[in-house]
Amino acid sequence: MFLLTRSICPISFMTTKDFEDWSIPRQWVYIAVAAYFLRTKYYLVWKLAQASITLAGLAYDGNDENGNPKWDRINTAQTRVELTENMPDRVSLWNMSVQHYFKQHVYLRIAPYEKAKGRPGLQQLATFLTFTQSAIWHGVHPAYYIFFIQISLYVETSRFFYRNRDIFHFFTHKIFFPFRFFAVHLLFAYPSIQFCLLSTNHVMQYWKATRYSVLSFEIAVITFGIILSRLRKSKAKVERAKVE
Repeated sequence: MFLLTRSICPISFMTTKDFEDWSIPRQWVYIAVAAYFLRTKYYLVWKLAQASITLAGLAYDGNDENGNPKWDRINTAQTRVELTENMPDRVSLWNMSVQHYFKQHVYLRIAPYEKAKGRPGLQQLATFLTFTQSAIWHGVHPAYYIFFIQISLYVETSRFFYRNRDIFHFFTHKIFFPFRFFAVHLLFAYPSIQFCLLSTNHVMQYWKATRYSVLSFEIAVITFGIILSRLRKSKAKVERAKVE
């Protein structure tokens, strides 16, 4: 699919003046579609890798309750990554074996479960350092670091909204599903284009062409999360002081 569609939605077009002249909604749709086509080439490679692992017997994970063999010990990617409306799930379902490696050998060494419980600051530090390590593992192109820093902020922002779900419970209603789905899809797609552009100059041209629209939305959501978190902490301190 990627080979058939790369001429229809080339990512290089997103750094041009013609793309800058498009309306913002049209740009967002183009970004979402182009990023999907880009991901298909990774799915092909991972499926081939999964087939090789299974044929070699490395994916064997015993038998299920019916006595049938299970071949899911090592997973590369789940196609349901395209259907999730949750940013942490989308990240964890992408390149799953590598995600598992970084979780076990980087994240949990910084923030073990028993140590990180009730300490969101430590969890945020572990998330940031884990994604930084992933950027180093990918290479030296600046776009890699921009991409993984953005994704780490996405994950922590999603966790913040989850921790404060008592305020945003209305947003979980199924009527908001299309908005949640497209927002997560777009927020994942936007930095994915940067990941493939590689050079800082191209990334800056891309931001300028999109009028910094998605980037501004990202900053607004993260800033809102920080402000709300501080307000809730201040309110909790005041309530504790009244009790004492």
